[in-house]
Amino acid sequence: MPNNRYQKMILEVLGTKPISFNPDLARALGSVKAGLLLSQFLYWNEKGHNPNWVYKTIKEMEKETALSRNKQDNAIKICEKFGVLEKKVTGIPAKRYFKVNIEKIIELLESSLLKNNKQVCESASSRVANKQQTNTENTSKNTPENSFLQNEQAKACSGFSSLKKEINKRKKTGSHKKEKPFFRGEEMRWSQNKWWVIPREGGQWLEFAGEKKDIDYK
Repeated sequence: MPNNRYQKMILEVLGTKPISFNPDLARALGSVKAGLLLSQFLYWNEKGHNPNWVYKTIKEMEKETALSRNKQDNAIKICEKFGVLEKKVTGIPAKRYFKVNIEKIIELLESSLLKNNKQVCESASSRVANKQQTNTENTSKNTPENSFLQNEQAKACSGFSSLKKEINKRKKTGSHKKEKPFFRGEEMRWSQNKWWVIPREGGQWLEFAGEKKDIDYK
């Protein structure tokens, strides 16, 4: 019984402050710290009063991600290097604001996925070639092991080819770009678990009282 009680307590504590972490971002950036930081900024993107910029202090980010100031600075530099994150310091007292570049993130992930799938394809092809060279009986003999390796090669290369074609298709049609929501020609933002309409002439945001079918994406 005590063990079950402690396990329940641990699960409750761990569930109070979850964080969204995308390992694909970490692989693409070549840094777990940068992937963690960018994942957190993506979580907060468009959730504040300013839809384009996220305000985060060093202490807030450390509390959310456990990244120290030095680790945050290093992760920010990596993200800026790849063009997926923009930082500005403004105001009195000075505050840090961050802007994520969704299109750059998509391009980075596409490039990383292509590279990884290409490596899988080349690795599978290499295993097939090495196995056939070491087969002293008959390299053309269709053994169960050779058949398995050839199927593995075919799957890997087919996946790489399909992914490459899909990405090129999306780039040509422009469908890789993020569509934005509009209501009667005016841009919308999702904030505080609600949709808001942003008047073109400026002023206060208006709470959207319509239905999902009334929202246009373009």
